[in-house]
Amino acid sequence: MLRCAFLFCSIIMFQLLIAQSGNLTIDLDHNQTINLRSMSNQDSLDILINHDTTLTINVVNNHLFYIEKSNTKYYLYLTDNELHSTLVHINDSIHVSGHNNQFIIFLNEYINLYQSKFDIELLMSNYSNIDELEIYMYNLINNDIYSFYNNHRYFD
Repeated sequence: MLRCAFLFCSIIMFQLLIAQSGNLTIDLDHNQTINLRSMSNQDSLDILINHDTTLTINVVNNHLFYIEKSNTKYYLYLTDNELHSTLVHINDSIHVSGHNNQFIIFLNEYINLYQSKFDIELLMSNYSNIDELEIYMYNLINNDIYSFYNNHRYFD
């Protein structure tokens, strides 16, 4: 009976470990090198990739990663779905397919449009009054970002 309980617990632990990883496949064109990095301060993932590869990445504490190519960042949101892989094909541009691809495309378009609008140094220099900054942020979120979200091709 004790052996059965141990075996049962081992199987459950193994399934939990598997379920907390995301699969990522990266296809590179010839003679390219990219970096895969984590966005978390708790995770120090920094991998130099110079050929096609498939990785299983632990996503327990962090789901947000980025690929850096020629000082350009492309963000990836990886989830714990071991049955599906996220495929990133890198040539002159970056193409994502597979699991969560629509959200990854949405995320990158969002960041490209709005990242500069959240630059803290720029905001501090433009708005010396906290009330003006609050109004700016309120309008940005309620008007611009809401409109971007509702009109995006992957809204549904």
